[in-house]
Amino acid sequence: MTSSTRSGATPSASRRTEGDRDQARHFEERSHFGFISPSLAVLFLLASFGYAIMLSLLALLLDELGLHRYRRLGDLAAVAAAAVVENLGYRQLTAWWRLQGWWASLRNGTPVWGEMTRSGFADTTPLDHGSHATVPETTPGAARPGARLPAAAPEERGPRH
Repeated sequence: MTSSTRSGATPSASRRTEGDRDQARHFEERSHFGFISPSLAVLFLLASFGYAIMLSLLALLLDELGLHRYRRLGDLAAVAAAAVVENLGYRQLTAWWRLQGWWASLRNGTPVWGEMTRSGFADTTPLDHGSHATVPETTPGAARPGARLPAAAPEERGPRH
């Protein structure tokens, strides 16, 4: 009898521990400074981008199923493309800006906005892109489509029964 069978361990268990040691050695050789291997870091980065894109597209799907905001399929495709592109750079850029602002606030930095010229409301136009914020054309005094009517005063409701 060998020493491994006397102690109750099977020969396959001893091979597994040797394999685990080989795998750990391989991991240490491929990692930088013993932290994480570059291939694992790239896989994690791809998974996080994929997850963020999936969440954005699922939110868009739920929005479209519930509210039907987009009249044309091309509009929906453009918003879906924007949801994908947003996760591939814009979010990281805004995270960088937030990090800079947070660091400046920790150092008691003075916020700098720059020159802001007020333009007012003179050149605004009503929205007409099919969203829920569209302002429909109505005649003066008429209720907008879908607007709630004000509740009648108690004396106008009629007698209680």
